[in-house]
Order: sequence, then structure tokens, then C-alpha cells
Amino acid sequence: MTRHFYLWHRRLALWVLIPILVFSLSGLLHPLMRLTRPEAAQMFFPPPVWPADLKGPVLIEPDLFVAGLRPVKVGDHWVQQQWTTRMHPSQFVNLATGQSIEHGAQDYAEQLARFYVGDQQSEIAAIRFVTQFDAEYGEINRLLPVWMVEFKRDDQLRVYIDIRQDRLATLSDDTRRLLLQLFQWGHVWSFLDEDAPLRNALFILMMSACTLLGLSGIYLFVVLPISKRRNARGRKVHAWGGLLISLALLMFVASGLVRTVEKLIPEVRGVPLAESIALNTVSYDFTQLKQRFSAIQGVRLHRLDREAVWQISQPRQPDQWVNATTGQSIEQGALAFAQQVAANANASSRTQALVSSERIHNFKADGDYGFIDKRLPVIALRYDAQTLYVDTRDAVLSKQVTSGSQAFGWTFRYLHKWRFADGLSKNGRDGLIASFILSICGIGLLGFTLWIKGQRKRRAARRLNDLGTAVPIKALGS
Repeated sequence: MTRHFYLWHRRLALWVLIPILVFSLSGLLHPLMRLTRPEAAQMFFPPPVWPADLKGPVLIEPDLFVAGLRPVKVGDHWVQQQWTTRMHPSQFVNLATGQSIEHGAQDYAEQLARFYVGDQQSEIAAIRFVTQFDAEYGEINRLLPVWMVEFKRDDQLRVYIDIRQDRLATLSDDTRRLLLQLFQWGHVWSFLDEDAPLRNALFILMMSACTLLGLSGIYLFVVLPISKRRNARGRKVHAWGGLLISLALLMFVASGLVRTVEKLIPEVRGVPLAESIALNTVSYDFTQLKQRFSAIQGVRLHRLDREAVWQISQPRQPDQWVNATTGQSIEQGALAFAQQVAANANASSRTQALVSSERIHNFKADGDYGFIDKRLPVIALRYDAQTLYVDTRDAVLSKQVTSGSQAFGWTFRYLHKWRFADGLSKNGRDGLIASFILSICGIGLLGFTLWIKGQRKRRAARRLNDLGTAVPIKALGS
């Protein structure tokens, strides 16, 4: 029985050796990408101070409907940024002249890109409006739409900017693009169609086989004592090493399997509030807002309960909400608007009782909402069966968390990313992961080497037998 189990373990190891090496070595690219990624000169864009006599909003068409509007400073001029639908470029209007600005969105994207990179000299090679995730700007970046600004430099630096919130989405240079391409090819098999059933089926098959390999190795260590194995030195190293790395292997492949299954479940994220506002109903203007809120840094136009409202941002203070027609303050405006966005994105929230709500202004404040989720600040709406995180400034559902997604997230963070080792620092944690990954590869290659040696001995024994020399062929452990 043990002999057959051993042979089965060896065959399984041969089948999955290449996938294990590919998965493992490509996984090493993730910390390498973190260490080599281009660094931004600035991480946050400070909004300019409003002049006391800021004019606007400007109505350039009598019956204009917009999905959002705010004043921004492009160069030395204050302009009105407005958009009619989410996936269309913003339109820019000069607040002094009331004239539309051609290429205003591109100019503002370039201005923000130069600020974040700290490069005011290099020429711009290309500027492009991005409305879909792709191989370079993946779904992990969360923010859409964005503008891609490419600098004409040796590293061909590309900056992705959300110009509606003045946010830096990500940076990408030649090195990062190469490493990302290799990572996607080796770790997520991007050479296969993402929507094809074959890709997920192969993933599940390979990781299930790797799980069985790890479990069978532990079983053999228990039932087949080291002292009874032949060619003791190499096989002892393989047995003891396999035992030491088996837990790490099982953690990686089991969490990868869970991650694959999780991706088969549609994710409710990034759903915007699809409502427009008649601009001719807005009469409480920028000058009045500046007089009332002297420290105002930003304002965004929304529609709340069929009324146009202003969301006012000030330093180190919760956002204020006022009616854009009457100027009347709206108590609990953030909560009401967050619930409206949530109901638009997830109809089930309309029938659930709200247990609590909380404003999240940093990624450490909530264990279920981290840096990977990108958007801050957000309002966390906690219901009986789920928690919805809403970016009110962008009128978007940022994330939905249920008990199931919590379990998926915990599994991936702690079994795949090894967040339990955060106390070692990022470099220390990545170094620990890398050492186990290399050990897994080393034990796998050692097992393959032992198999090759065994095959050579068997062939030599068969040749001797063919010559009439009686040489027993060692079946187990040879």
C-alpha cells in the first residue's frame, strides 16, 4: 500500500513540477515590482485656495444637465469642470469668460501628472482617456475613468490620473511593465482568455493537485520512516525539507484556489450613482459658498432626493452639505447620500436595517477596507448581512463586504500575502515569503534530480539483466 502511495506521489510531483516552479518564481515578481516601482514626488494634491470673488457656476446651455461639477484651477485660471456622464471626458469652461476650453481635460491631466511626478521639463509623448481596465492598468487600480499621461523620457513613465478627484491612480515605467507582463503571464496565466472556462478549470486542477501533493508528502513522512529509505542522504534532505515547506506550499495553493473561486463570483464594486442635475436649478453660487465656508478647499455637485446639493470639503473637518438652490444646510447629508448611492448599487440595502455608519478616513481604521481599495474617505454603512463602503465625493460604491467575502479576504491576506508577518516590515515579510518560495522550488528540483538518478539506475539494471546478469531492480526508494 505504502509503495503504491509513494509511486502515486512521485507521479503527481512530476505532473505539477513545472506549474509549481512557474507559480512560485512568478510570485517572486510581486515584491520585486514593489521594490522597483517608480516613486511619486507627491502623494496628495493640495487644492488651491479659492479667491473671495470666485464666479460661477456658469450655464453655457439653457437646459444643460450634468452628472457632476466643481471649480478647479488650470494654470493661472479658475475654470469649471463638468461632466454629463461618468465615462465621457470632462468639459472645462473658463469662469471669467464663460467659454469652453478646448483640450481642457488634457491640460489639467498634464498639470496633475507633472505635479505628482515632479517633472516640469520633459515633453509629453501621449495623453489618453482610459475607460476600461487592461493588462497595464489592471482592475486592482480600482479607479475609472482616468487619464494616462506618458512622458517622453528614457523610462517612458506613464502616469494615471483621476482628474475628477485630483487623485494619482498609479505610475508605470518600462521596468514595471515588463515585470507586470511576466507576472501576469506566469502567475495568472494571462495568455489564456480570462473569460474562457479552460483558464479557471486549469487553475483549479493545478492547485488541487498541488494541495494533494503537499498532503501526500506529509503522509509519506509519517508512514515511511527516514531510516527505511535508501539513498538516504538525498532522500532525507528531500523528506525533511518537504515536511518543512509543505505548510507554506499548502498555504499558497489553498489560498490561490480560494482566490480563483472568489473571482468566479461577480463583485459589486465601483458602481456609480447614475443621476444628473439640471444646472439652471443651481443658484447658490461659488461666491456665496466662499463667504460662508472661508476654509473651503473643494466642492462637488450632487443630486440628493431630487434636489441639487453641494458637498463642501474643508481641511480636517467632515464634509458639509447644503442645498444648491436655497443654501440650506442638510443635516446628515453624507449619510443620506451614501445610502442613496448604496441603494442604487445594491437594491438589497433598501430592505435591510442600517445597524451603524462610520466615516473611514484612513486604511487602518477598518480591517475589511485596506490600501488595495484605493478610495478615501468613504462612508461605511453596516447592515445586518453586509457592509457597503461609499465614496460620496465620487458618488460610487467602493466596496461590498459580506461574511463570505470576509472569509475570502482573510484567507488571501493571511495565507497568500502572509500579513501575519507584517511586524517584520514589508521587506522582512517579503524576504520570509521569498525564502520559502525558493525552498519550495529547491525541494521540487531535488526530488526531480533524485527521480532522474533512479531512472538511470533502473535503465542500467535492465541493460545488465538483458546481458544475463541477475541484478534486482529496486522498487521502492531506488
